[in-house]
Amino acid sequence: MQLGLVRDFRRRRDGVRPDVPKCGSRTPQAQKGRPRLTASGFVVGAGMTAPFFALRDWSWKEPRNAKVSGGAATVITTVGCMAHSPIVATVVVQRELTLREAYGMTADCIVPFVGGWLMSKAFDDHPEWEGKRPRRR
Repeated sequence: MQLGLVRDFRRRRDGVRPDVPKCGSRTPQAQKGRPRLTASGFVVGAGMTAPFFALRDWSWKEPRNAKVSGGAATVITTVGCMAHSPIVATVVVQRELTLREAYGMTADCIVPFVGGWLMSKAFDDHPEWEGKRPRRR
């Protein structure tokens, strides 16, 4: 509790209102497509499980006739997830993704659940990374 009061005092002292979001990601307009983005990322991530097992001869342990090693299968499916997540999300939300959304989905493929959160924190600290807003049709 004490830390929150100190942070609010510093924001008021520096002229930053604590109730105003620092970046555009927390505005209601940006939150509008979040459930669909999350669902599409989850579906693509779960969908990469089948290629992993297909490359591993449908076995969890060390199979005899595996096409690639366990590490190679992990790398292949992670790269596949990184490539497909933004594509599927763009189709689902029917608009161009922001850099924050695309990088967050890519990071979620590398480190599930935590990667997107870390990218969001990085974009909060560096609002200049946002770039221009996507075009509306």
